[in-house]
Amino acid sequence: TVSPAGLVTGISQGSTQIAASAGGKSAIVPVTVNARPVSLVRVTPSTAAIFAGGTQQMTAEALDAGGATVTGRPVIWSTANAAIATVTSTGVVTGLVAGTVNISATIDGVAGASVVTVQPVPIASILLTPPTSSLIVGQSLQLAATPRDSNGTALAARALSWTSNSP
Repeated sequence: TVSPAGLVTGISQGSTQIAASAGGKSAIVPVTVNARPVSLVRVTPSTAAIFAGGTQQMTAEALDAGGATVTGRPVIWSTANAAIATVTSTGVVTGLVAGTVNISATIDGVAGASVVTVQPVPIASILLTPPTSSLIVGQSLQLAATPRDSNGTALAARALSWTSNSP
């Protein structure tokens, strides 16, 4: 818009022409209104903890230098280590293995990040095989222990310790 005093105010991104007229003469100046630049990208949550195989929805908010929200800009999501966690184009993070990774959102070249910690799936039970046994003095018996999650799925790479209540 332009005021009677010639003050031009950008309303939306685009190009226009502003004219001034007096005494039958006029002059035109082209004006380009640029989008407000992004100064900061805020990723929410800023930290998250998920289990391997679990997901977390992330959001990104673009802010201008005054702290006002800038809308309508595409977000590019990325992970610093795709072996620990992946992220979709819509900001859904999936934990793969235990570790910590930065998940970044980039808007107009400005990046913000969240720190995601992927934790191993908790052990819900341990399956021992054989379930019962007997020995003769001097004999040995090899036992096997399989940690399992709450669905009964075997969990690999878990440290086990063995004890006897009557050594």
